[in-house]
Amino acid sequence: MFYWFGHPQSDLWFCFHMFMQHKSSSLNIPEEKELIVECEAVRSYPSTKHPHPVPQVKDHELALKKLAKAVFQHHFNDVDDFTMPYPQQHPEHDLRQSNQRKSKGTTNGVKKNAVASTTNSGTEPFGCYEGIDQGSFFSSIPKEFMCPLTGHLFKDPVTLESGQTFERTAIEEWFKQGGKTCPVTSRALESLSVPDTNFVLKRLINGWKSEHCRNLLVLATQIAGNFVKDHKSKDEAALFIIEQLLTGFDTEERKENARRLISLGGMHFLTRRLELGNLEEKTRVISLLLFCIEADGSCRSFFSVNIRGPWILELLHSKKTNSRANAVKLMIELICLDRRLAVRSFLNGLHTQAIVNTMHVLLVYLQTSLPSERAPVAVLLLHLDLMFEPRRYSIYREEAADGIIAALECSIYEGKLTENSRRALLMLGGHFSSSGEILTEDCLLKQAGCYTNPINASVDYDDEIDEIISKDEEKEREEWSNNVALVLLSNGKRSLLDTLARCLASKNSEIVRVCLIVVAWLSHALPSLSAVGFELSKFIEVVPLLKECMKNDSNMENRVFASISLLNLSKISECRVILRSFAKEMIIPLENLMEVTWTAEQLYTAIFGQI
Repeated sequence: MFYWFGHPQSDLWFCFHMFMQHKSSSLNIPEEKELIVECEAVRSYPSTKHPHPVPQVKDHELALKKLAKAVFQHHFNDVDDFTMPYPQQHPEHDLRQSNQRKSKGTTNGVKKNAVASTTNSGTEPFGCYEGIDQGSFFSSIPKEFMCPLTGHLFKDPVTLESGQTFERTAIEEWFKQGGKTCPVTSRALESLSVPDTNFVLKRLINGWKSEHCRNLLVLATQIAGNFVKDHKSKDEAALFIIEQLLTGFDTEERKENARRLISLGGMHFLTRRLELGNLEEKTRVISLLLFCIEADGSCRSFFSVNIRGPWILELLHSKKTNSRANAVKLMIELICLDRRLAVRSFLNGLHTQAIVNTMHVLLVYLQTSLPSERAPVAVLLLHLDLMFEPRRYSIYREEAADGIIAALECSIYEGKLTENSRRALLMLGGHFSSSGEILTEDCLLKQAGCYTNPINASVDYDDEIDEIISKDEEKEREEWSNNVALVLLSNGKRSLLDTLARCLASKNSEIVRVCLIVVAWLSHALPSLSAVGFELSKFIEVVPLLKECMKNDSNMENRVFASISLLNLSKISECRVILRSFAKEMIIPLENLMEVTWTAEQLYTAIFGQI
C-alpha cells in the first residue's frame, strides 16, 4: 500500500490504490451517511494558503474502498479477457518524450448524472458531483504557472529583470546557447546571471496543485457515494481523474503518477476504455498510454499483446489530426520490443483487407509531418511494408528509405542529429531491452568482445544481451536485418552509402558515431546482399573513412565499430585490395585495438595474412 506522505497528491494516490483492489478483497462498505461525513472531511482540508496539508489518509479509507468497488470492479471481472499479466516493474527509463496536454475551459448545461466523455471539448464533464470548485478544477493550468520556454508547469521559477518568469533549467540553457535577451520580450538583459527562485510564485503553484488534488479526491469520493447504475459514467469519471494526474503536473510528477498508476493495475482499465470508448475517448486514452510508456517502457509488452489492431487503425484512419498523430506515436513505441517475434505478432494484428490503405495513410502522414519527426514514421512504414509485401517493389518502401536517408542528409546541413533521427537509425538495428531502450550499440560491442562499459550506464543490460533466444527468434532477427539492409541500399532516390560517406567525413562526433553503428550492422548482411545480386563493391567509398576512424578517433568504442565494419568488408575482394594499400598505416592502430576486441586480430590477419 502506498502512503505518499508530505506530497499534495498523497490522498489521491491512496484513492488509486483502493481503485485497483481486486474484487476478492474484503470490502467493508460504510453507510451513505458515513460517506457523506467523509466527503465533508475532504472538503474541510486546509485552504490553499497552506500548500502542503498533512494528508488524512485514514479519514478517507472507507470512502475510497466503496469507490474501488463502484468504479473498477467490473474491469477486474474482465481481466481474463487479457492474455498477459503486467510484468514486474523495471528500473526507470526516460524516453525523452514530451506529450504535455492542456485541458480547455468548461461550460455549464450537462444533465444530472451525465458524465461527458471528454475534458477537452469545452463541456463540463461532472455536473452531478457537488462540492468541487469548478472554476479551478476544470480549467487549464493558469498561464502564469507555465514556463514560456518549456510549456510545462513551473518547478523552479525565476523572474528576470524584464519581468518575465522562466524555469531555471530552461533559462540557464538559453544563456548557455548564447542568448543575451529576454526570450519573450527580446529586451537586452544587463545581467545574464540566473536570479533566485521566485518563492511567491512557487507557493502559489503549490497551493494550486494542492487544491487541484483535493478537488480530484472530492470527485473520487463522491463517485463512490453516487448511485449511478451504469458503469460507463463512472468509467468516464475515473478516466478524467487519471487524465488530470498524468497531464496536470510537471514532467517528474507526471512520470511518478504514471508509475503509481501502472503498479496499481491501471493499464487494464485504460486498455478496456481504448476498446469501448468512442473516437474522442480513444484519442485521449492513447495519450495516457504514451505517458505510461514514457514513465515505464516495460509496459510496451502488455500493450502490444492486449491492444487490438482495429482499435488503433480506427484512429489512424480518422480525419482528426490529433487522433492520427497519437495512433502513429503509439505504433512506433510498440515496434520497440525486445523480441522480433513479438513485433511480428503485433503487426499481424494490424493486417486487414485494407492494409494497403493503411500504408497509404502512413505515407501521407510521413510526407506532411515536420522534417524532424519523419524518420521514426519512415521506420514504422518500412515495418509494415516488409511485413506484408516483402518480395514486391513498393512505393511505400521507396518513400520510407528516402525518409531515413533524408534524416541523415539533414544532419549534415544542420550540423547536428535530432533525437528522433538518431533513435530511428538505431531502431533499424532491431535490438531493444525489455523496457524499449535501444541496444544496437551494446550488442555490437558485446559481439566484438568489448562490453566493459555499457552505453546505457545507468542500467545494466548485460543479462538481456546474453539471454538465450530461440531459434525462431534468431531467424526472425536475421531476416529483419537482411531485409532492412537490402531495402536501404537498393531503394530510394538517394544513395545511403553516399550519404553515410559524407556523414563519416563530417566533424560532428555524434553523427559519426551513429553512422559507424549503422555501417557495422549493415555490413553484417553482406552474405544476403551478395545472394540477391547487390554490387558489394559500392562499399568501397566508405573504406578509407572507416580506416581514418579506426586510426584517429579518440573514442575507443568508435574504433571498435570501425574495425567491425572493416572486418566484414574485408571479405569483399575490392575492399580487401584497398585495405592492403593502407597496411602500413593500420599496423599500430590494429595492434593497440587487439587489447580490447578480437575483431582487430582477425582484421590484421585478413590484411597481413598472419599476426
